[in-house]
Amino acid sequence: MSRLSNLVRNHVPLMVYTALNYVDKGLTFAVPVIVLYVFKDRGIYNEIEYVYSIATIVAILIELGVRNYFFYAYKEADDRTQLVRDVRGYFSLQFALYTLLSTAVLVVCWLTNTGLTTVYVFIVIRSLYLYLVSYFAVYYRLVDTPSKVFALSISVSVLTVALILVAQYYLRSVSLVYFFISQALLVMLAAGYFVFSRWEVSISRLLTYVKASLAFSWPIIIHLFLIMFVNNYGKVYARNFLTEGEMFHLSFVQRAALIIQLAHVSAMGYFSKSLYVDAKNRLNIRIFAIYSFMLALSAVAAFVFLKLFGIVMTTAEIKIDSVAWMLIVYTIVWCYGSFFELYFGKMNKNKYIPLSSALAAIVYLVLIGIKGENRLEMIAFGMLVSMVCYLAMVLIFLTTRVWKGGAVDADEAALDDGLSPR
Repeated sequence: MSRLSNLVRNHVPLMVYTALNYVDKGLTFAVPVIVLYVFKDRGIYNEIEYVYSIATIVAILIELGVRNYFFYAYKEADDRTQLVRDVRGYFSLQFALYTLLSTAVLVVCWLTNTGLTTVYVFIVIRSLYLYLVSYFAVYYRLVDTPSKVFALSISVSVLTVALILVAQYYLRSVSLVYFFISQALLVMLAAGYFVFSRWEVSISRLLTYVKASLAFSWPIIIHLFLIMFVNNYGKVYARNFLTEGEMFHLSFVQRAALIIQLAHVSAMGYFSKSLYVDAKNRLNIRIFAIYSFMLALSAVAAFVFLKLFGIVMTTAEIKIDSVAWMLIVYTIVWCYGSFFELYFGKMNKNKYIPLSSALAAIVYLVLIGIKGENRLEMIAFGMLVSMVCYLAMVLIFLTTRVWKGGAVDADEAALDDGLSPR
């Protein structure tokens, strides 16, 4: 009993971080689900998923490696405090330029009647919002206050839910605008703050850092683009070529699978700094065991959620079929692949990652190119098989090119120093 209480006591920060993370992602999850439950509008729900899918890919491209390089630069820096201060200045300048440029382009398109739809505006807003939050998730982790990022994301989600409730009970209408006002507000406030703050940076210094970031991160950028293509192409394809019900089934199961990704994000967000600064280049068995346990619990929770939501809202027609099973297993495999990716970045061996994701993308394209009666099932099958191929390649490269001399150190497996952030 004392051992269990000590274990719990030693992991209180992890549990707090995990709890806040689940609150944050739970609110994010609830925003589109409210449309389904309160307004019973699968069309708008599908549009939200469409915007989310494209914005996820765009956010990867506009980052230019600034966030991905941050951990490695921190590991190598002689003066880590100064590095953190400098990178925040670089990001602030970059984000302000992006916001101003995006606003100018949207205004020009509107004045010239270019046929710009509101969906594209929401994609821009969502992309900038994702980059903003993802950067500060790394920043606050490096200054040992990882939970602070939730002040941004939870506030946005709470405001969004409030706007939706106002639309339902006072305005008696629903629109995509209600889902993105709060995100747009945070983006504009952040950009304004960055513009009027005095950061000791210049465009030339920003470009120097971006050059170093791209030199380190280009394999990660290519990899993330390919993996996000596999993860999101199905929803984009379904929105344009399949029925509303088919897109809803695919996107809703993937949304339920976010419960599994929550466990992954919580564990990696908490342990990533420890793994990066750890001098030993081996798999930490105890962290891996905790991580696997969290994934197992979350997978059960995802199936329970699908079952319960299907009972509560029969009009949604939620089925736990072969498509659902394949998407859940796909998500678990994706999480393990993402976990092992960290070791490539730690040793600056990122060049092997896009080779693995390129194989996964090729396998996916081949499989979804096969004609069949059930396109939705083929999409899910292609996602699963491609991700299994990806994980297999990652493990092969990891054990033969990165973990030379053995994947696990017997002495390291017994140490506790990898369990707490430093």
